[in-house]
Amino acid sequence: MVAVFLNIWYRQRCTAAAIADVLAISRSHIAHSTQKQAVELVARRFLELAWRVEVPRKGLREHCRPARRGLAHMADLLTW
Repeated sequence: MVAVFLNIWYRQRCTAAAIADVLAISRSHIAHSTQKQAVELVARRFLELAWRVEVPRKGLREHCRPARRGLAHMADLLTW
């Protein structure tokens, strides 16, 4: 169901309400279940790919803050 929803939502550019009508499911189910699962899936996949990107090291010190260390930093990563 999530794959079908994503295909229609992103490729066909339909609203969630229109997708619910086409699939003959309640708009509430689409909004609270299918759409939520779809967004989480896309975000998770995006982050998996983002972690694989290699960033050139040259010039990073001028543009980025130094990495924080410790448990507080880990908590920030988990909630981001």
